[in-house]
Amino acid sequence: MSVKMATPPKAEQLKIEISYRATIIKIHSERSTLQKLIYEKASLMDDLLTGRVRVTPLLEQQKEVISA
Repeated sequence: MSVKMATPPKAEQLKIEISYRATIIKIHSERSTLQKLIYEKASLMDDLLTGRVRVTPLLEQQKEVISA
C-alpha cells in the first residue's frame, strides 16, 4: 500500500532546514554557556565554603544598603 503525503515546496524545505540548523547551533551554544556557569558556581561555592573568600565584608555592605 502506498500513502500519499503532502510535502512543502523546495524553497520552504530549505527555509525549514536553515531554521533547524540555526536552532541546533543555538542549543549547543546555550549548553556550553550553561556548563560554564555550572563550573563557575561550583568554584564560587567551593571558595565560600572553604573560607578562601570571606563573606563578612559583603554582609556588612548589605546591612549598610538596607539601613540607608
